[in-house]
Amino acid sequence: MQPPVSIAEYLDELAGELRFDPHLARRVRREVEDHLLDAIADGAGTSPKEAARLAIARFGEPQLIARQYAPLSLLQQARRVGGILILTIAAILVLMKGRGALYEFLQWQFNADWLGGLGAVAPAIDRYAFQVSLVLGVLGWLYIASRRAAPTLNSDYQHQLTRCLLLSAAAVGLLIGAVILDTILGAARSVRAGMSLAAVIPLLSIAIEVALVSIIAVELRKVMRRKALVLSLFVDSNPNY
Repeated sequence: MQPPVSIAEYLDELAGELRFDPHLARRVRREVEDHLLDAIADGAGTSPKEAARLAIARFGEPQLIARQYAPLSLLQQARRVGGILILTIAAILVLMKGRGALYEFLQWQFNADWLGGLGAVAPAIDRYAFQVSLVLGVLGWLYIASRRAAPTLNSDYQHQLTRCLLLSAAAVGLLIGAVILDTILGAARSVRAGMSLAAVIPLLSIAIEVALVSIIAVELRKVMRRKALVLSLFVDSNPNY
């Protein structure tokens, strides 16, 4: 690869290597640009082009710079997803409890016969799926919160990140299942009670649950893709990555 011949090319290449974290890429690009411009301004006795070349050479290869940021960036993203997952579970728990209290107040009884064989076991499956999701979510968050960023993205550090993301993925999968069952059970109650203005409240709370699980699923997928991107960027050029 030809070395960058201008600051703009160097910054573009650096931002490209940091594309696993767009916010970080923008911040580092601004900081490096400021340092390079200051170095050029201080390069008395040299042409601007030569001063730029020397400043870029002192900073080093963009890929090596990106490698220094990758371990901490992935850890922070995994922690962020773990925190969002815990908040999502807590919000859904509040919505479920509130909806249950509303059903009792309105005396909307659930008719298990409406769902056939599923009606007898669906409430229990829904409850246990949510409880296991909560346990896995908390375990994943505690695990990643106890990790420290490694200086390099070595195999041990990759395994730590993978464990956290797998726990989060399992929690999200069970949470999605619980929300789907909750939607079915809620629809069964609403149909039995008949459509009315009161039915809008539980349906709205279910819609919020669906939106919440969609958000956490998207965020988790982003982190998994960015982890894979980091590995694809660095694994071929260094066996320790």
